[in-house]
Amino acid sequence: MKLYETIHQHDGITDYSRHTSLSAAKKWMRERPGSKGHITKVYANGDWEPCGEITLNGSNAVKMSNQTTATY
Repeated sequence: MKLYETIHQHDGITDYSRHTSLSAAKKWMRERPGSKGHITKVYANGDWEPCGEITLNGSNAVKMSNQTTATY
């Protein structure tokens, strides 16, 4: 499972949001210009691995350490 965490800072206020779909995270980021987001892979046993930053334009495919091809 991948988690998409987004953050937006404005006027000294910080908004956080966590999504389970990339499209929802991108929509949240588009509605709040200047937002940043990060992808985290969570395994069934509770381990997690950071996968990088969410980009609004281009590919968000990530190649994990145990994979041969990049996946979304």
